[in-house]
Amino acid sequence: MTEIRHNPTGETTCPSPFTLTFGINTSTGVVTPSGATALDLGISHMTMTSSKNLIAGTGTSDDSSYQLAVMQKEPRGTLSADLDNSTTSFSVDNLTFSSGPIVVQIDSEKISGAYNSSTKIITGTRGYDGTIAAEHSAGAVVVFVYSETDLYSKNFVYHQLQASNVSNNNQWERATGQTDSGGALRLTSLTTPSGSASDMPKSLGVSFVLSTATGRVDMSGTVFSSFHGFLSDDKKTIVATYTDNIANPSAVDTGQNDYHLIIYQMDDQTYIADALPGTYISHLLGIGGQFGWSYFTTTVASGGGMTFSDFHTSNGSFTIPATTSGCISASGVVTIAGISSYHGQMSYDGKFIVGTQTLASGVYALQIDTK
Repeated sequence: MTEIRHNPTGETTCPSPFTLTFGINTSTGVVTPSGATALDLGISHMTMTSSKNLIAGTGTSDDSSYQLAVMQKEPRGTLSADLDNSTTSFSVDNLTFSSGPIVVQIDSEKISGAYNSSTKIITGTRGYDGTIAAEHSAGAVVVFVYSETDLYSKNFVYHQLQASNVSNNNQWERATGQTDSGGALRLTSLTTPSGSASDMPKSLGVSFVLSTATGRVDMSGTVFSSFHGFLSDDKKTIVATYTDNIANPSAVDTGQNDYHLIIYQMDDQTYIADALPGTYISHLLGIGGQFGWSYFTTTVASGGGMTFSDFHTSNGSFTIPATTSGCISASGVVTIAGISSYHGQMSYDGKFIVGTQTLASGVYALQIDTK
């Protein structure tokens, strides 16, 4: 495992060598971290989506901090066999990517074409984007290449949890918006536990900045200089963290600080009602008047009926939801009857839901359901 460290104290040096191993139950998708570092990090129970590109989990670290962790898979694989400098179709191992257009890089050569997820074969143009077609050995790393335009002219929904060293600033937040042709962000709605913002729509004055080589997402300017995210392999989800100081945005990491886990989801498609039914493992982190995590199984029947089971929590005040029903809109918004504060968004591939809700007065949660 490789860790790139960026934390609110400004530390960016690599950590000391550590032991961390992930095991998976191939029937249930449950991921179990082991090793001393797993205890330090506090990610004791995790699950992987059936699309195999996102893992969510909860736990308690060795300093008694409660955790909600999200992991995304880097889209890369390895050549199945040697590749000469003229063959236009070749097989790739361990590339979990949907069928469709793709640009990959092997050593210094880029190749543009199409990927077939059933056959694991890429067919395309060699020596793309000014690179030179070359020979490559079996086992060479095949890296997915992003495009700067992947985040341009997109509609999005985000959900975030804001933890603060000022108790009144603990809250969830959700918003809808778009990016323009240059990646600049504009919000069309914004809602917190206090209600909906009245100054919408509003341009934020910042743009997404995407590293085409790694999928890392930053924001332009200085206000969100600590923003660090990653774009998923299907280019539809950004998971990010950042620190701000509402009273004085230039004073990040001094005085009052607010720490954010934010998840953007692109929703440029139409969803059908059948997108919701299935079995999910739900992970949530609650902050504010109460702190803690929970995970449990959520089963959604074909008519929308929702039942909950196998409940685990770090806080006895958090309880298993009562049987209810849910529905999904054409834009992928998930709502739950009887929980008016809950607002979720189905992922583009239909394999996970991200949502926020108020668990009790002053207790705010971010929830991720993996399918």
